[in-house]
Amino acid sequence: MAKFLQVLNVTHISAPLDKVFVVVDSNGENPQKRESSLRQKVQNRTYLFGEPRFYAIKRQSETLLIADPLAINTAAGKQIPRVADPENFQDPKRYLIQRLRNSGREFTREFVRNAAAHLDLEAVERHCKEFPRLRKMLEGQ
Repeated sequence: MAKFLQVLNVTHISAPLDKVFVVVDSNGENPQKRESSLRQKVQNRTYLFGEPRFYAIKRQSETLLIADPLAINTAAGKQIPRVADPENFQDPKRYLIQRLRNSGREFTREFVRNAAAHLDLEAVERHCKEFPRLRKMLEGQ
């Protein structure tokens, strides 16, 4: 993580960054503990872009995707069954890989980008209790 932030620090010289947000998976562990651990790893470093902001998703980043079935269906071009409780769903990435494969599609970066581009943030917020915290961070509150 620290090396990645150093690369961003150098990049900042030629292409200034307003803020740096690092979104990571906590794989079921306490998200705030994971964020705290990351902050501790870089606490004695100074970056030209300021202090990085950390956000840990309870399971995996794909949790945000499965929180909006319409976005997934749009990106997949197929109907993917809705997940009732995305934040407590054990393995959202594996779920998406299997469901897409079963419908003749592949889980690719293009699929993820397309699904993310179609995300309804209100739907994500309704299905993921932790999402409002990330949204506030991104909106600068």
